[in-house]
Amino acid sequence: MQSWRNDIVIDRLEQIKEAISLINGWCKGYATEDDFLCSPTGILGF
Repeated sequence: MQSWRNDIVIDRLEQIKEAISLINGWCKGYATEDDFLCSPTGILGF
């Protein structure tokens, strides 16, 4: 069984939390997936 270092796990979870917060901010105010995808924010990764 693999042993995990707590500091590494906590750091990774903080990164995930920050990413979720960014995604929530980008999605705020959109009613549908199409609204998001057709917006300037929705095309960032394309």
